[in-house]
Amino acid sequence: MNLIRILLLVCLIPFSGSALAAAEPSSWDYFATVGGSVGYSDNVLHSEINHEKSAFIRGMLDASLFRLPYDSNEFTFFLTLEDKRYLSSDTVNKEQLLLAQADYKYGFANGWIAGIKADYLYYDQVVDVSITTTNLESLPLKSHTLGLTPILQKHWQQYFLELELPAARQNYESPLDDTWEWGEKLRFGRKYGHRSETSLAFSWRKRFYDEREQLELDSSAIPDSSLEFTQQEIELELRHNFDSRRRCRGRFKAGYLFNRDNGPGYFDYDRFRLTAGLTWRWETGEVSLSGRYVKYSYQNQTIQPPDPPLRRRSETGAGFRAEQKIWKELSAFGEYNYELGSGNHVSDEYQAHIVETGFYYEF
Repeated sequence: MNLIRILLLVCLIPFSGSALAAAEPSSWDYFATVGGSVGYSDNVLHSEINHEKSAFIRGMLDASLFRLPYDSNEFTFFLTLEDKRYLSSDTVNKEQLLLAQADYKYGFANGWIAGIKADYLYYDQVVDVSITTTNLESLPLKSHTLGLTPILQKHWQQYFLELELPAARQNYESPLDDTWEWGEKLRFGRKYGHRSETSLAFSWRKRFYDEREQLELDSSAIPDSSLEFTQQEIELELRHNFDSRRRCRGRFKAGYLFNRDNGPGYFDYDRFRLTAGLTWRWETGEVSLSGRYVKYSYQNQTIQPPDPPLRRRSETGAGFRAEQKIWKELSAFGEYNYELGSGNHVSDEYQAHIVETGFYYEF
C-alpha cells in the first residue's frame, strides 16, 4: 500500500469533516492527532538468545470521522498509522502498523440495532510465532488482514445482548501460512453508574490454513492432511467510571481460551489471560497504569518430543504513561513498559524494558 496516498487521505479528513459538519452540524464530527517520539528498547526481539538493544524514533497518526445517530444512522471511521525506526538493531530496522475500521449501525424500534463492521490491518513487526508453529522464536513478520463482521444488538433498560459474526482473511509472509477465519461471539452485559459497563462473552472461532499440514505428537508432518484450529473462549469484562465526570476510569478483563487442532493435538493448548488498567484524568493531562498476565498450557506438546514435560509458558507486562498539555493542543507524554516471558523452554525466557517520550498535536 502506498503510504504517501494514505497520508494524503488522512490530511483531507479534517477538511471533509468540516464540510460534512457544515452540511449537518448536529451529526458529523472528526478528530485527529499527529505526533512523534524517541525511545529505547533493551530487547528488540524479545529473546534472551538473540538479544539486541536499540534506540528508536516513532511517528504516529490517529484520525476518526463519525456521525451521531440522530436519525437512527450511526457511522464511525478510525485510522491508525505508526512507523517506528530502530537506529542500531542488526535484525530489525523498522516496525509499521496500519489499522483502518469502518462501522455502520442502524437503530430500529424496541431497542434493536443492526450493523456491519469492516476492518483492515497491516503490520510489519516482531511477532512471537511459537504459539501456533514449531518455530520457537520471535521474528520480524509482515501480515495483511481483512475482516467483515455483521452485528446485531438488543437493548432493554440497563441490559444489552450482542451477537457478532466475524470473518477474516489473513495473508502472511513466510514462515507463516495464510488463513481463513470465521466464527461467532455472543455478549451479555449491563450498564450502570456513571456510564460504566460489565459483560460476559462467549466466542467460537474456526481457522483454516491454506497449506499447513497436521503434526504428529513428535512434531513430524502428516502427509496429505490439512490443519484447522477450533477455538472457544469465555471473557468477563468490567469498565468502571468512579465519578460522574469520568476522571478516574478502571478496566478489567479475564478470559479463558481452548485451542484444539483437527489432528492428534500437537497444537492443543489452554490460555488464561488477565488485563487491567487504571487512568486518572484532569483538565490538561492524565496518568495511567496497566498490567497483563497470560499463561499457556499445552495439552500434548512437549519440550523434547516425545519426552515430558509438557510445554508451559507465560507472559507478564506492566506499563506507566503520563500526558500533559503544554501549549494549546500540543501535549507531551512519557511512557515506560516492562515485559517478562517465562516457561520451561529457553526460547520463552526474556525480559524487555522500553522507555519512550514525545509530543502529539490534536486537531
